[in-house]
Amino acid sequence: SVFKPFVYANALTDGVLDLDSKYESGTYDYVSNGRVIATIHDHNRTGWGRITYRDGLYHSSNTAICHILAEHTNMSSLIEDYKNLGLFQTSKVDGLFSGSGVKGYDGKTKSLEYFTTGFGQGSSVTTLQLLRGYSAFANDGRTVEPYLVEKVVNPTNGKTLYSAKTSYSKKIYSTEAVAQMRTLLYGVVNIDGSTGRDYRDSSVEIIGKTGTGQIAENGAYSASKHTHSFVDMAPYRDPEVEVIVWFQNESSGTNYSGELVKSITKSALNILSKDTEKVNSTPYVLNNYMNQSTSYVEGILKKHSLTPIRIGDGSTVVGQYPSSTTEVTMGSKVLLLTDGQKYTMPSMLGWSRKEAEAFASLTGVEIKMNGLGSIYAQSITKGTELKQGTEIELYAK
Repeated sequence: SVFKPFVYANALTDGVLDLDSKYESGTYDYVSNGRVIATIHDHNRTGWGRITYRDGLYHSSNTAICHILAEHTNMSSLIEDYKNLGLFQTSKVDGLFSGSGVKGYDGKTKSLEYFTTGFGQGSSVTTLQLLRGYSAFANDGRTVEPYLVEKVVNPTNGKTLYSAKTSYSKKIYSTEAVAQMRTLLYGVVNIDGSTGRDYRDSSVEIIGKTGTGQIAENGAYSASKHTHSFVDMAPYRDPEVEVIVWFQNESSGTNYSGELVKSITKSALNILSKDTEKVNSTPYVLNNYMNQSTSYVEGILKKHSLTPIRIGDGSTVVGQYPSSTTEVTMGSKVLLLTDGQKYTMPSMLGWSRKEAEAFASLTGVEIKMNGLGSIYAQSITKGTELKQGTEIELYAK
């Protein structure tokens, strides 16, 4: 199912898909010559009723892809995208050969394999192809060619013998479609009920897509073993890191892979930071700051390049977010509730939904979110005194 975003991005670029239009989830009959050849189904074959295509990606709906391919997509346009993304073709990375995978469809008819390829079956791709393909969602619709060796330096005289160059593809997806895809991939991880909740993190906004598949054993699908995959990008607004994880197990849980992906992502972002010379490149684990001096705690947090947000006019910390033992990356916000009685509205511009919800929980105010992503506007101006039950309307994108 990590393949599904390519189908969505093509339809959005071509302007043939309205994410808020609805389809009937559950099952989809593939018909050829008046006969039902295969019935494609969603979760437990029941689906989620009549839902939007936006919710279809959040739920990783197979039938959403079928409806898009049958009723909206221009097949030639989509197959051209597959080619431009580098899918189903051999390539080299620093001279090392990478396989092509298998293209199951013929490219001439809307065969069953053309439909199943759209949701990740009937064809195969390599991890390298996924890595390159998803880079288009971080680079304004253009893929970035991966490389392994950044440079080769003569150890005797320090002269650079070889330096890798970043290579981009042609523009495959429109700027508008890329923005829509990032929002969709944010929802996959951060919307309650979506498939990527185990990859959600309070300190960095991870976006991505999950994949789950059955394993064939002795001529039949295993009842217990599954493959799991996840393509991760972070941070949401301007992705700098991409991580792909793939594994097999005898349960459907992804909590362990979630912790792995979050740890790798945050460590990579630390290494890429422009301030790596000034701060420790490893994540920082928060302590319990309860009943400590607010000024003292703020000093500790700033020392580790974290951003303390003081709530109230008191001098002692009586609440915090994130909680103690939470691992955070530099630049992360840490909310400190003090023993003061006067709360004022901070600037929440750039805050995540999680941070805004934590503020509301600590102060007793109400928030109403409009949109997904980072907050760009708020209904109450900075510095306004807040009372219990005050409603704050926030706008995100």
